[in-house]
Amino acid sequence: MNSTSSRWLIGAGAVIAVLVVASVLVAVLGGSGETTAFPENTPEGVVQRYLQAVQDRESQTAFDYLGAELQEACTLQELRDQTRWSAENDNRVILEGTEVVGGQTIVTVRVTQLRVDPPSIPNESSFSPEYILEQQDGNWRFIQPPWPMGWCQGLTLDIEKLPLPRN
Repeated sequence: MNSTSSRWLIGAGAVIAVLVVASVLVAVLGGSGETTAFPENTPEGVVQRYLQAVQDRESQTAFDYLGAELQEACTLQELRDQTRWSAENDNRVILEGTEVVGGQTIVTVRVTQLRVDPPSIPNESSFSPEYILEQQDGNWRFIQPPWPMGWCQGLTLDIEKLPLPRN
């Protein structure tokens, strides 16, 4: 390998390292340098704490945010298995909006994931999952499996539980 190729590879490696460090700082600082903590017993606060529990691999805490029917249909192990990969990624989450539809509240967030698979360039992708919650015994709880949990073997689709159409 000649010295020009070596310098190019070292330079590319340095750029990737800087991008990874910058993305970790953005994720830790919440983009603007500060993270908004939503009140604990609000739909936004429940989504925030659920996602933090998933990130921290606190499966029981995340499971406790599921509504009664989801807790009966889903197992803690299903949640643990389905959310494990998400805790391994660099995720940034930003609240996009909250909407009340009937007796349900829909919280939409934007999730941006950064993946770096050496020797490639960092790959960033975004998507907007919706979290559907309702009040149960005075607390906000998920009534559909929340991202990154996608499904439960014991769950049957109840058309009446789906959110009402929105404009």
